[in-house]
Amino acid sequence: MSTQKLQNDKLDIIHWINELDDYAVIAKLKSMMNTSKEEELSLAQKRAIDEALISIDTEILQSHDTVVEQTRLKFPHLFQK
Repeated sequence: MSTQKLQNDKLDIIHWINELDDYAVIAKLKSMMNTSKEEELSLAQKRAIDEALISIDTEILQSHDTVVEQTRLKFPHLFQK
């Protein structure tokens, strides 16, 4: 997307917002403004990432085939065709 197109789109959005009379839409827009640009990871997700990084550093790795098989067993619905 060109810089000019981006600027035009932003101006169109500003104009649209300026004309809004719907409080629900305004509330949603405010909520979007207040959310961080990056989603926060849960503590469990952070721990899982840390564990994965440690296992990489210590070279305790599983083969791709092993991971696929474990995934297939845990989530069989993802492998149905």
